Amino acid sequence: MNMKKSTKTILLILILTTTACSQKANDNTESNQQENLENPYKSQLANAILNSDTKAIKGKETLLANLLDLSDKELRIKYNKNVIGAGTPYNTLSCSVAEQLFTYKYNSLPQPILKISYDALNTIIDYSQIMNEPKNIGFAVYPVVDEGKRSFVVFKAETQEAETCNDTIIPIPNQSEVIQYALLNQSAQGYTTISEQDFYRLKVDYQTSTSYEGQPIDNFYHPGGIFYNGDQLKEFYEDNNADSGLDIEFANVSVSKQGADISNPQAFMELHSAILILHQGENGRILQNGPIIPGEFQNRAIDFGHMCPPDCK
Repeated sequence: MNMKKSTKTILLILILTTTACSQKANDNTESNQQENLENPYKSQLANAILNSDTKAIKGKETLLANLLDLSDKELRIKYNKNVIGAGTPYNTLSCSVAEQLFTYKYNSLPQPILKISYDALNTIIDYSQIMNEPKNIGFAVYPVVDEGKRSFVVFKAETQEAETCNDTIIPIPNQSEVIQYALLNQSAQGYTTISEQDFYRLKVDYQTSTSYEGQPIDNFYHPGGIFYNGDQLKEFYEDNNADSGLDIEFANVSVSKQGADISNPQAFMELHSAILILHQGENGRILQNGPIIPGEFQNRAIDFGHMCPPDCK
């Protein structure tokens, strides 16, 4: 038993060390790691993690700990890893793991591919106005359930201090002087404008039909929405030379955050969030593998922002 634990520790060091390692060493690590996995699903997740950049995935330490039967606390003490904040670049493998982790943690509901044109999104969120605004001005994305399917509602927003929590998301009017709630769907337009009343109804549907590891999310201090700064979106667009010929996909993922477990606020949970991925017609997602460099988004997706509460900006 001690020998097995020692082997696992060595494997973790090989996996998580960010200094250069030979490809042969990585291949051996991956091969040995497979022997410790119990089923094909875990093998698939581990393979994606082992072949991705060490810092590419939020919740990576937690997932590896689960796969290796080590405690999250033990792993974090050993390697002193920090959870990467909003605006993290994602390569192809990072996206795959984050999406699979969502399906692993949350109950199964249909997840249609949700795409909206570059021009349509920028009109809804008033991009030309928010791209250079202060950090508290941007747009919000709320996970919802619409007719039994997962979706998102998007609108221009700001964050303000509130008495009940650190910050709160406030919808604000766009240039047309209206608050536009856009429900993403698979229509030709990519969205439908809905009323404030319908937005709150969809939020309730999400709360009542979503569970985390089999428990209703009402049992947790679960974030309601995700806030995104306009200046981070600007960097993402500029690095990819984004223009009117592109579509933008909103994808369901899980990312690691503290504070949602009411009984243990220091615990990390892989919470529901979203990433933004550029699409180019029949070519599909504009994504590549390779090293992840913070702040560089060319051929990468981008983490969809600050989960609120408690990290609203």
